[in-house]
Amino acid sequence: MGMFLQSLREGGGVYAVEKNELGFAIVRKPDADPEASNELAREPLSQSGDDFVALPVSDGRMGYEQVFIIPID
Repeated sequence: MGMFLQSLREGGGVYAVEKNELGFAIVRKPDADPEASNELAREPLSQSGDDFVALPVSDGRMGYEQVFIIPID
């Protein structure tokens, strides 16, 4: 797993990490600034490709509630 995915798995100030059988999700924390969280969510979406797939979940307001990350082995 690359350094980028490893850093996402560690969690952060605006998001929590939820692991599942396929990979993990980065989920916006309830008290997080939506714009900071959206900016963070855009990173895996823009880097998705050979190493992993990123699937966003909309918050219904032009932003992201969470992003599912599925590593490609």
